[in-house]
Amino acid sequence: YPYFNTVDNDVAEYLYCYASSAANSGNMYTYIAMPAIDSTQYQITDMMVSFRAKAGTISTYYDQRLYVGVSTDPNDPSTFVAVDTLDLNASTNWVSFDELDFSSYTGSGKYVTFLVRPVILPSNSGTYAYSTIYVDDIELDVIPTCRRPMDIHTTDVTATTMTLAWTERSNATNWEIEYGPMGFVPGTGTTVAANTNPYTITGLTANTNYDFYVTSLCSTTDHSRPARVLYFSSACYYSL
Repeated sequence: YPYFNTVDNDVAEYLYCYASSAANSGNMYTYIAMPAIDSTQYQITDMMVSFRAKAGTISTYYDQRLYVGVSTDPNDPSTFVAVDTLDLNASTNWVSFDELDFSSYTGSGKYVTFLVRPVILPSNSGTYAYSTIYVDDIELDVIPTCRRPMDIHTTDVTATTMTLAWTERSNATNWEIEYGPMGFVPGTGTTVAANTNPYTITGLTANTNYDFYVTSLCSTTDHSRPARVLYFSSACYYSL
């Protein structure tokens, strides 16, 4: 482990990471080390990673967590230092993680690494733990000056309107929102200029699933990449 799997219905292929361990010894793990960052071009603290991940199973006995960090030696997991710990215990649905950065890392490693290590939860009286996590769509890039918005969510939904809110990670006070029917191709949807957060979109069709993309406009020349697509459904409309 890990290895490529091509049997999932919603993606062509993904990395399958499985690890098992006796009790909480932590002596069994699976890790994915990316190619070394060229330090003549960039430092590891200049980098960020975006990807999707999900748990293979949900259990009250075993913790499903993905550790993201940096390794000094890709052949020696003991050199791994975690920068972020991602909780995947909520469901087996794919979850997008956008622009996780390594600016807090203080070591000398050059390898961005994903690590899976099984942990027994207090509710488990057994002595064996396992963890199954899938990872896909890994993108490694330089931290931009204008960051993607994150935590996009709805605060109010009616039959024809929807209020979106998000967390701004740069200094933007203006945003571009593009939306359309679920599955639309970005660049072909309806675009609105938003100068408030939250922002209410009007003129939606009742009982319809929509995709939304939000872009931070930090200046006239510095824009973020669009935040990853989210799926929201406008409320049903009943006429009596």
